[in-house]
Amino acid sequence: MSRIVLVGAGFGGMVACHSLLRKLPGHHEILLITENKPFYMKAAYPMIALGELRLEDVALSVGEVFHRSRAQIILGRVTHVDADGSRVITERGVYPYDYLVLAVGVRYAFERIPGFDRYGQSVKTPEQLLHLQQSIRRWEGGRLLIGALENSCEGPGFEMTFKLHHALKRRHVLSRSEIHFFTDKSEIFQPGGPTAQAYVQNQMKDRGIHTHAGVQLQELRHHVALFDNGLQIPADFVLVLPPYEAPQWIANSGLGGAQGYIAVDHGLRSRFFSNIYAVGDAIDWKGPKMAHNAMLGAKVVAHNLCYDIGLTTYRKSFHPEVVCVMDMGGRDAAYIEADTEWGGQRSRVPVTGSTAKFMKESFIRYFLQTKGDVRYIL
Repeated sequence: MSRIVLVGAGFGGMVACHSLLRKLPGHHEILLITENKPFYMKAAYPMIALGELRLEDVALSVGEVFHRSRAQIILGRVTHVDADGSRVITERGVYPYDYLVLAVGVRYAFERIPGFDRYGQSVKTPEQLLHLQQSIRRWEGGRLLIGALENSCEGPGFEMTFKLHHALKRRHVLSRSEIHFFTDKSEIFQPGGPTAQAYVQNQMKDRGIHTHAGVQLQELRHHVALFDNGLQIPADFVLVLPPYEAPQWIANSGLGGAQGYIAVDHGLRSRFFSNIYAVGDAIDWKGPKMAHNAMLGAKVVAHNLCYDIGLTTYRKSFHPEVVCVMDMGGRDAAYIEADTEWGGQRSRVPVTGSTAKFMKESFIRYFLQTKGDVRYIL
């Protein structure tokens, strides 16, 4: 018998737990450690910001998700991993393991944006969403600035840009508004590769959205954003996707690679400890941190852990990719695939319009209805 401990119940942790419950015989013990808070379908956050969905529409209780399974749910915050001793230390107690799966996500480093607390908004937390809803409802015109910093996933920024354009047009205040999008990457939608880049850039150009690539936000002040190259953009509304940071206890546990993220091999196993795996945003891996790769990685980790236990005959490798549906307001959307960030040649926008929008809405419903026990990953 093996005891498997999972830490984190976001996209990666939830899919990994379901996958292990299906794959492992009943005599293996599964513990899921997570903080006592709901899971929210973050892919729907831009819809919530625009009032198309309510936060409670996309919430899952982790305890209720697994209450009929054999998984033991431990509610508490992890403070340390004793990797040498194979123990997880939490505020509630110490939990030994034979195998550990870390799906701990990242910390949003808003404090690294001077002036954000006074002049910035975002779509990363439920509290920010509710504040953003009110700001959008009160908007009567002015200059909007939306952008992303460092290794944050830009997807919600693109969606908010397009959806705000659509909403302001419907409310007849677009003519009194000016929209700017910025990124510190060298190209708008750099991870999408040439075809997807051109598509997104053209869509912004067609809508009259001003774009600024290769600029690093330095500070927010009253009605203005300052950048590293001397650029100053007047702004009455600023929405920023913040820098990401790995939880500090990762580095303290001896698991960290570059920038404190968990160093893993191509099978998502720790480069330092053979009985530890990691999945999702906290891994040290090139490319955007996004739910699609967290779920893909969860499947790989479940398979490889079964190999370690002796239940499968081969190991799998993790092959990240950009696969997403970009909601562009109304019934417009774009389904995008790319792997150029990892040396591939794929950069496609094979489906657009209402069909792509249906794909996004369907996956959100599918994930929530299956409570994260997904067999098909968009």
